[in-house]
Amino acid sequence: MPDVKAPGYNRQQAALFSKLIHQVAREHQLDPQLLHAIVTVESGYNPGATSPKGAQGLMQLMPDTAARFGVRNRADPLQSLRGGARYLRFLQGHFKQDMTLVIAAYNAGEGAVGKYRNTIPPYRETREYVAKVLASYESRAGQPLVPVRQPRFQLILPPPRYPL
Repeated sequence: MPDVKAPGYNRQQAALFSKLIHQVAREHQLDPQLLHAIVTVESGYNPGATSPKGAQGLMQLMPDTAARFGVRNRADPLQSLRGGARYLRFLQGHFKQDMTLVIAAYNAGEGAVGKYRNTIPPYRETREYVAKVLASYESRAGQPLVPVRQPRFQLILPPPRYPL
């Protein structure tokens, strides 16, 4: 995964949506800092944002994803946040709380993650997206979203036979 810095965002714009983000996070039992991190990367807190691929709103929902999770107006901040939160909850269950896969699937779709045997797809955009969301989360929360993985095994050497 690329090493990136947390993306910048307009703090005044973020403050406008902070209460709403916390409300939606509570409703869907999500970490509000995760929603903030995704909104930061997806739309920079611009509810009118539209991507070249057709994603729209704070959570940048594609039309099919919006329909799947009950969003009628993707530009409506509350609907966008609720739809994105429902999708995140679905992805958390689908990928057994593996947050790197959840974030990758939010960007590329759960089918793409599955196609690559439940790993982050080798798409540059998705790898950068995951890195940016994780960096944004850590910048806001003061701790990593994904714990540093410990090696599955540890090499244990016997003590030296002779004093050094």
